[in-house]
Amino acid sequence: MSESRHGRLLQMVLGFYFLEAGLFLVLAPWSGLWTRRVVLPAPADFEPLLASHSFRGFVAGIGVLHLVLASRELLAWKEKPE
Repeated sequence: MSESRHGRLLQMVLGFYFLEAGLFLVLAPWSGLWTRRVVLPAPADFEPLLASHSFRGFVAGIGVLHLVLASRELLAWKEKPE
């Protein structure tokens, strides 16, 4: 593979990673998965913070940033000539 094809492949993989991570971070804090796997096993002092809507919104906001990065990477990959 040439150097440009490696770069394009890396850009595509990175774009799909950001897309997958973004969707997970946007959806997971509002599901039962969050309560069972994050809130309940956490130390008692952290449970109120992890269960709060503000913290869940913060995590979802990080997910939105991942989605923005995914769109940037995938659109740049689509427009970049081989």
